[in-house]
Parts: sequence; C-alpha cells; structure tokens
Amino acid sequence: MNSTAPSTPTSPTSTVAPPPPHAHACTVCARRKVRCDKADPCFNCRKSSVACVYEAPGPSKPRPRKRAADAELLARLARYEELMRRNGVAYESATHRWVASGWETKIEETANGPVPFAQPLLREVPVTEAPVIPPAPLSVAGTPAAPTISDDIPESSEGTPAETPRLLDNERCLWQDLPVELKYPPMQALRAKDDPLLHPMPPLQSIMTEAAVGNAPPLSQLHPPPRHIFVLWQRFVDQVNPLTKIVHVPTLQPRVLEASADLESVPPSLSALLFSIYTLSMTSMTMQESETIFGENKIDLLMRYRVATLRALVAADFLVARDFEVLQAMVLYLVADPESELTGSLVGVAMRLGQRLGLHQAGSNNKLTVFDRELRIRVWWALCGVWARAGLTHPTALKTALLELGDVRLPLNVNDADLHPDMTEAPVPSVAPTEMLCVLVKYEFTNWVRTSPATTQTFENIVRGNPTDCPVEGKPGKKKADKDSPKSVEEDAVRRIEMVYDDKFLRRLDTRIPLHGLAQAMIRLALARMRFKLYHPRNLQPQSQPTHPFLTAPSACITIAPTGRLTTSKLFDTAVCMLDMVDVSQRSDFAWHIFTYMTSTFQMDAYIYVASELRRRATGERVAVAWRILEALYDEHPEIISGQGQHRAFYAAFSDLTLDAWATREAALRKTGNDVTIPVFIQQLRDTKEQKREDALSTHPYEASAEELDMGWTCWEEFLRL
Repeated sequence: MNSTAPSTPTSPTSTVAPPPPHAHACTVCARRKVRCDKADPCFNCRKSSVACVYEAPGPSKPRPRKRAADAELLARLARYEELMRRNGVAYESATHRWVASGWETKIEETANGPVPFAQPLLREVPVTEAPVIPPAPLSVAGTPAAPTISDDIPESSEGTPAETPRLLDNERCLWQDLPVELKYPPMQALRAKDDPLLHPMPPLQSIMTEAAVGNAPPLSQLHPPPRHIFVLWQRFVDQVNPLTKIVHVPTLQPRVLEASADLESVPPSLSALLFSIYTLSMTSMTMQESETIFGENKIDLLMRYRVATLRALVAADFLVARDFEVLQAMVLYLVADPESELTGSLVGVAMRLGQRLGLHQAGSNNKLTVFDRELRIRVWWALCGVWARAGLTHPTALKTALLELGDVRLPLNVNDADLHPDMTEAPVPSVAPTEMLCVLVKYEFTNWVRTSPATTQTFENIVRGNPTDCPVEGKPGKKKADKDSPKSVEEDAVRRIEMVYDDKFLRRLDTRIPLHGLAQAMIRLALARMRFKLYHPRNLQPQSQPTHPFLTAPSACITIAPTGRLTTSKLFDTAVCMLDMVDVSQRSDFAWHIFTYMTSTFQMDAYIYVASELRRRATGERVAVAWRILEALYDEHPEIISGQGQHRAFYAAFSDLTLDAWATREAALRKTGNDVTIPVFIQQLRDTKEQKREDALSTHPYEASAEELDMGWTCWEEFLRL
C-alpha cells in the first residue's frame, strides 16, 4: 500500500494538493466489479471500512488480430455481385477473376484459424486415388471450389474426431457458396417443348359465353373424322390406358366404333368420354406426329379437344349427374391437365360426385356386380391420386388423400380380358405383372403408407422436409442427428417401401418388355425422389432460419446444416438417378407427361445439385451419366444458353455453375492425358458469355443508366442497405 508524503507547515489560507489518482482500480473494487474512483483510499473502501490495496496489473495479453481489410472487401464484393446477378445485371466486363497467391490463406489462418479450402482436406481421409487439380476452379460466388475427387472413391462414414469438422466444412461449403438464385430457384421444372401444360386452357368465362350465345360450333362437329377417331383411340389404348386403367377397353371399343359411324346421335355421357380420350391422345403425340397424321398443329387440336371436353361435360350436367361414365370422362379430363387451377377446383367436384355414386364404399357394396365394383374401385383410386396431386402444395395433402380413400382395397391385378360384365365371381389376382402394373406400382406406395399412423407421419415428414431425427430449435424432444444419417427414421421407412417394391414387382419384371421397363423406372424415380428430398441441404437447415435470405434483410445469412461425405455421395447418386429416370420416361413409347404426373415434376433442385457436385467430381461412371443429363437439358432448353426470358438471372447463375463444373472435368482429363472434346453446349455457353462481356465493354460504365442496366428500385434499395 502506498504511503502519503509528510505534511509541511503552511499558511492558514493554503490547501494541501490531493494525491494523484491511481491508474487502475483497487483489488476490492475489481473483485466486486464496481466503479472505483481510484483515490487513496477509494470511496467504496472507506464506506465499507476495509483496507484499500492497489496492485499493479500483470502483463497484458496480446489482443487478437482483427480480420484483414482485404477479406472484408472481398466479402462485400461477393454480396454486390450476388445482387447484380439476381437482378440480371451484366457486370462481367468489370470483373477480374481472383487468383489465389497464398498470402490470403496465411492472413485467415492467423486471424480465424485454417481456411477450409486452403489445402486438399479430403486427402486426410484414407481413400484411393483422389486427384487434386491445381489451380482449383473458381465457384460461381468467386471463391475457390472444393478439391476435385474421383467419383469412384469408396465412401466411409467413419473418421477421427480431428478430421470430421474439417471434412464437414468442406462438404457444407459446396452448397453455401451458391448464389441465391440457385439455392432457391424461381422455378421447379423446365417444361419440355411438347409438354401440354405449357398451353393452358382459355378463360372459362369465354368458353361458356361462346357456347351460350351460339358462336361456338355444335359438339357433333368438333369430333374428328372417323379415320382419325380410330387413330386417336388406338393411341389411347397403347400409350395412355396402361398408365390410367380407368376404362375397360374390351367393352368400350365396340361403342367407340359404333359412335364414330353416327356422331349426331352419340349420348352426352359417351360424347364427354370420347372428347376426354381425344384430349389425352393428343397430349401423348409430338408436334411432328400431329402434322403428319392430322395435317394440323398439335396445340390447335389439343386446345380444341380440351374446350370440347369441358363443353361436353356441361352438356352431360356433370355437376349433378349420377352417371358413372360422366365421372370417368371427368377423371380423364383432370389427368390431362393435373396442375391447372381449374383442375384444382374441379377435382373437389369430382370427389363429391364419386361419393354420391358410392365409389368410396364400392369394395363392400354387394349390390354391385363384380365388373361394376372393380371399375369403380379403379376410378376411385385414380380420383384420389388426382386429388392428392392437386393439393400437393398443401401440408396435409397426403393425409387428406388417405382419409378420402377410407378402407377401399387396391384394384385387382388382372388384365381387362379377365373381367366381363356378366361374371358372377371375382377373378383370381395374378402374381405375375399384368396390364395393371404401372398403376399398381403407384397405388402400392399410398396403400403401404396408410398401414399405420406412424408410417403416415413419417412420410408426411419426408414430403414437407421436416426431419424426425434432426435437432430443431425451440422444439424439445427431437433427437440428435447421426453424422452420416441425419434422418434415420425416414431412411428406414424408405428402405422398407423399397423392400416392398422389390418383393412385389422388381424381381418379377422383364425389362425387355416396354411396360415393365417403364414400371422399373417409375419405382427407381419414386425412391430416388424421396431420398433426394430427405438428404437435400435445404431440408437440413434449422427451422428458425428464413426460407429466403432477402425476405428479412439483404445481408441475412443462410445457415445450412453440415452434411457428411457419405450423405453427400447418397445425395449425388439419388439426384443422378432421379434425372436419368425422367429421361428414360421421356424416351419411352408411353405418354411421358402422365408418367411425370404419377411421380414428380420437381427437378430443378436435382439439376442444380448435380452441377454443383460436378465442380469437384471429375471422373467416374456416375459423372459421365451426369454430364449426359446436363447436355440433354441444354439441348432441350436453348433459352438457358441465350439467357433470355423471365428467369434470366437464374439462367446466368446456372450457366456459370455449369462452366465451373466443366473447368474441373477438363482439367482432370488433360491431367490424365486424355483427349478433351468440348461439348457443343459448353462452347455455346462460353461464346455467349464472351459476347455479353464485349457488349458490356462497348458501353462506358459511367454513361450507363439504370434503365440500361435493368436495375429497378428494389435492386437499388438493396444496394443502399449494404
């Protein structure tokens, strides 16, 4: 404790100068964490009557070094580029690709620890040949991509505690460095050019008005000529009926031939059924086939028959009619356009009509003949499928469909020839595949899901992307996820339904038969789609995070839960399988749009993930299949290459992602000494990008206006917030 200096005699008017305050607080105030006036003794010690002791502090610890200014600048530039890319602004002319020199890694390691991509971290896992290609290609966000690995590396779910965090950082960044257009694509599917859903129905008001005022021609005149009726009927029997099985071909065919001879006297119910058959037959044709067979444009014929079907249903009084044939026509009409708003409204009407006819109780109605009972069961299952499809975006769509099904059994596995209107006993179901193969494959999943409430809840979690085993903030009772199987309950459920499919269908299929090959593709696609939904990084995201980073603030950070190496490999395999099976269906002889309706049309996430993974996967059989799928996508949709249209920002981001992936593959092929043949679509992407750069250079950047940059007020507001 410091002693005060001795006092000296002073005059009465003189004052004693106070001692200088201490530089630091006394030990008592420091221990109590209260404010010290640093006097000797301090106020708090005098008040408490305790000894006031001042001790010199120990040597100060070196303060951690702040983040380098250059790193902050790069982060801000990346955010600005993301905003410009999202708003379709061509900024490539002023962009210089960053070349890593090594000093950035040293700065980051000093401040924040090792950088995930500073070294080939995947080398720490004991795997076979995994080539690392220097220099690493840049990702679409302008950061170095992950080390390139071989597609044929044997996966292992085990790792040392020191390896696992670094490996997880590597896997996670493959998704997090994507721009927002790819994390949350503005579309879920790129429609094929022959997709009938690209050509919606005219407004319902115009159709009804024309029919009411007499401007529309009579329905009898809208039937095609008899020779064309035979063509459309045969097309329906060969390519559409195996995927629907709503009508009984042996009993309907004589009525179709009879009606074609006298179209003026066709009953209203049969007329509606015929027009719905014409519509579905046209959807299964290509543009060229329509021109060759009918000498007319497919779109014109499709629109004509759609409108005529709706008019025929109105003429048959479908809202109140208790006619089973009218309901058959209505279900076929809904299948022809399952995603329109009109279908979403009419499917509710069809459900009520089916209940009035007792279809939900057909399995237990002994008053019906064997033939009528079986047809009603088929139509009811098909109707519930359309109902579930129309309500796909609703979180309780699956549960609602199961409730509507009630206890109605599955249709019998028999051919149409095994059914007859006069039979008195039900035919014996076949164990081998029949004409009902594809529809039973579809119905088997729904029938298995409704076996127990727990199974129903599990698959609702898969549909909604709500994990059972993944930890959720604010929701107690959730178990901690396994590092390589974040949703073990859902994965076990998928494996069980896979075993059911294998036992009932797969082991009995002969893929040389086209219908069997299509059923196999349907099963593989359904299983791959569920697993892709299960392991997608977006569905591993904590529930508290916003669904879109710009809905709350432009600088909002998206936290994607880490995925292990084994999970990433599963996701890549399922995405490739899913897209490959869609391609198989489109190359088949059946109505592929109905096949897609029976499975899914949500494919953009799979394309994006495959292209993202190809930035580090350069060799292997799966990689070759993935590049073939991407090439088919660009061949079918040249608008992605040109970058024109409503979604041009998404097209630009996806094109950059594809070019980054090709840079990885090209470098790997050159390193192994193989000849590199640049695909046509890659060269077109490069030419388009170079042309945009030259066009941007032709305009002085300081003379460009907001209109020329096509940046709206929303974009400028987002820039000003940064």
